[in-house]
Amino acid sequence: MARSLPFHTAKRGAPAVFHNNDACDEGKRIEPVNWRAGDGGFPVCRECERRNGAARPPRVPARPREGVVRRVDH
Repeated sequence: MARSLPFHTAKRGAPAVFHNNDACDEGKRIEPVNWRAGDGGFPVCRECERRNGAARPPRVPARPREGVVRRVDH
């Protein structure tokens, strides 16, 4: 399973997070009557974040090209 469009629950007392991975166990337990599209302004669920991170290769920092000077603001 993979990433999906964000969704969250409207159920009171439920964790205030959004889900964006079809394989998330917590997201699968949301009852259809409480299911809402979008992130609801909440942070991403930890399980979704973990699953999404495991699905992609590790990020390699870009190396600056020869002769290119990067500006650093302090």
